[in-house]
Amino acid sequence: MTVQRTGGDGTKIALLLYTILFWASGLALIFIGLWMLLDPKRNYILELVDFSEDDPLLTFASYIAIVAGVVSLFVGFIGFCGALQRMRCLLVGFMLFLFALFLADVAIGTLALVYRNKFTDGKLTVYVKNLTQNRYNRDKWVQPLLDTVQFYVSSTFFLILWHK
Repeated sequence: MTVQRTGGDGTKIALLLYTILFWASGLALIFIGLWMLLDPKRNYILELVDFSEDDPLLTFASYIAIVAGVVSLFVGFIGFCGALQRMRCLLVGFMLFLFALFLADVAIGTLALVYRNKFTDGKLTVYVKNLTQNRYNRDKWVQPLLDTVQFYVSSTFFLILWHK
């Protein structure tokens, strides 16, 4: 039985498909980051968390998603060109970028574990209570913010009750 070599066409096609999926994930990250920043229905949450935190993690997460999407597009382009032209230096660069992205994912997971108490220990309740009791009539920007939050929360609650 003899082994026939096709010149790596199957590997080339698989890598091209992988980089196209990588581009799609990069575009999805850019879309999600922009959506979190620009959608008025979601933007009030960013403003509320931005006020209540010393380090606005949710706003930074939006910017990080956009940057990660752009980097993913760039890395996917390097991999696509490397697979298409079979250039060893581009393929090595692609693998190094993939390893760096893997390390970034590990760092993000570690930070999520370290900062998980910021989202689970009820600090948001304290911040909202401070806004409603101390700053509602005093600061001009707080009243429209809380009115928007209340509108979306109450309309969602009544919609859920109506469907039951």
